[in-house]
This record gives sequence, structure tokens and C-alpha cells, in this order.
Amino acid sequence: MDLSLVGSHLFAATHTVLYHTENRGATWTKTSPLPESVTAVAAIDPQTVYAGTATAGVYKSSDAGRTWLPAWEGLGLAAGQMVSITARATYYPEFDIVIPHNPKTIRAVVRRLNHLLHLNLDISDLDRQTGEFEAKLNFMASQNPKFQAYVEELEKDFTEVKYEEPLEISPDEAVRLAEEFLKENREV
Repeated sequence: MDLSLVGSHLFAATHTVLYHTENRGATWTKTSPLPESVTAVAAIDPQTVYAGTATAGVYKSSDAGRTWLPAWEGLGLAAGQMVSITARATYYPEFDIVIPHNPKTIRAVVRRLNHLLHLNLDISDLDRQTGEFEAKLNFMASQNPKFQAYVEELEKDFTEVKYEEPLEISPDEAVRLAEEFLKENREV
């Protein structure tokens, strides 16, 4: 069994299905089945969930597990046994602009890891680099109205998720809730 807590959603992996709750285990929702045993689960937000399997690879759901699509591209031969974080360069194809080092993206990943692993890292350097990056991007946009409109459209959809734990339960309590649920609802 594996667990992932994001926001008010707790995801619990069973052999081939994930369950999730947003009310401290009072009710659980079953996801669509995966092709084989789930070995790891990672929720990015309440809708986006990744599930690692023993040998069939990594799957992604963008609708809290109602549907699954393969997501192992770029993970290599051990996709179901090992997952790595791959950071990609920011690319604006319409303008042939590549930004190989995007501190805004790196900051989001570091914040998430900082929260999950309770590292208490000082990310003020990343905050400064992000400010500098945004200033450069804004300058580029001010020189090209089409690029500015393009970036503004992308930014409308970008939200940096705040990683709080509104359930106010410990990881041990989350495991206990998930175990109780799974014992009561054993899969056949």
C-alpha cells in the first residue's frame, strides 16, 4: 500500500486500484483499475495523480483516477520500478524561444519536495532567480506584443499550488485511516 496526501485529498493505493478521500476517511471514492499492481502513488494536486506499477510503467490521471494514460515516456526501461524527476526546458515553439533553466519551475519542484520531506530549506535564492527570470521574460514580452499575449494566456492557467495539510492529521493517522478502509473493503 502507498499513500499520497495533497491538499485535502488522501490517495491510498491498493493492489490495482486507488481510493481517495477528502473528508478524513468518512467516504472513499474508488478510481478506475490499473493494468497491474500499484507500487507507488504521487498526487500533484487533487486531480493529477501518478501511479507506478511493478512492470507496466507509470500511469497518469488528470481526473482523480477516473481515467489513466501511460506516462512513462523518458523514464527508461525501469519505469515501473524507479521514478525520477525530469525537468524539461521551457519552450515557446511559436516564437522559437528555448529557456533551458527556468527557476520558476525549479522553485515549484523544490517547494513541493521541501514540504513533502520537511526539509526546511531556504529557497530565497530561487525566489530571487525567479524574480530575475520574470523580469527578463516581461522585457521580452514588452518588445513583442504577440509574445506578450501568448505568455499572458499561459500565465492565466498557471497556478503555483500551495501545499498545506488541511486535514490536520499526521502521516501515521493517514496510514491508519487508509488501512482501516482497505481492511473493510478488501478487493476480490
